[in-house]
Amino acid sequence: MFISVIKKMIPYIIVSIVCLITSLIYEHFSHGVESIFMLYACVVPFTAGVLKLIFNKILNSTLYRAGWITLLSYSYLRGALEIYGTDSKYLPIFLYVGVGMILLSITIIEKEVIKKDKKEKKSKK
Repeated sequence: MFISVIKKMIPYIIVSIVCLITSLIYEHFSHGVESIFMLYACVVPFTAGVLKLIFNKILNSTLYRAGWITLLSYSYLRGALEIYGTDSKYLPIFLYVGVGMILLSITIIEKEVIKKDKKEKKSKK
């Protein structure tokens, strides 16, 4: 069981490590200016992987993954803009769309699981 958990987490761990390395390199060349959003962007894919482990069968949709990628994009863009000392009024759109996609995927999949459970109960009778 432990090996299967590790196998499921490998892609998320690799993406987290790549994000961490990218963030550290980016901040190294930013002349001492740091951004929390850029530095902790590696937490986003790791959190997605942990939640997928907890709710293994439920969170296996493309919409769920796209929501997390949108949140990762938000984190990188916000961090880059902070380092450059500017802001954009369009950044919150990434945050709202990412969270919305994740919540929508959870809602859709939850409804499918409820329907499946009802069908199984009817077939047992």
